[in-house]
Amino acid sequence: MPRLGAFGGVKGELKSRGCRKRAGRLRISFVAASGEISGNVPLDELYQLGVERDNDLWLRGHSATTDGRKGRAPLGRRYMLLNSEVSKTLYDGAFFHVQLGPFFDWSDR
Repeated sequence: MPRLGAFGGVKGELKSRGCRKRAGRLRISFVAASGEISGNVPLDELYQLGVERDNDLWLRGHSATTDGRKGRAPLGRRYMLLNSEVSKTLYDGAFFHVQLGPFFDWSDR
């Protein structure tokens, strides 16, 4: 069994959000993220893309689990991720609000 050694990584993220009141509460959101890790990396430190409750790299539309068990998400040493969405507020109440709109996610790992 190979011995694990030192490893390190770098991550970066750029976020932008805009809202237009005159356009019927139209909200535009954009997030671009990238990261790379090098060295003798343990399996649980690799980047994981997909929808999972303990993961902050959401690639919406791609589940990270199969029948409730982890292991379906793509893993890698580096990633580039783009999340964007446009949504319109249909209802804005005291305890919740309803928004509708398309989203686009892209990844290159």
